[in-house]
Amino acid sequence: MYKITHKETGYTYNFNSKEAAVFIAKNGASDYTVEEIKKFDWSEFFYASLTFLLISFMTLAFIYHATN
Repeated sequence: MYKITHKETGYTYNFNSKEAAVFIAKNGASDYTVEEIKKFDWSEFFYASLTFLLISFMTLAFIYHATN
């Protein structure tokens, strides 16, 4: 897994090795920094799970109040 970051905007992309090679070949390597991700990032998983739960709760609360 590779994390590709645009140097000016800071926007990041996550690609596997084949996708990263194609992306860099088409867009050029001078505008991007490439780093290999070797371990699982638990903080991103935690925040993604928290976001999913918050969105689910808000959606279910809206449905509950809209139908009562």
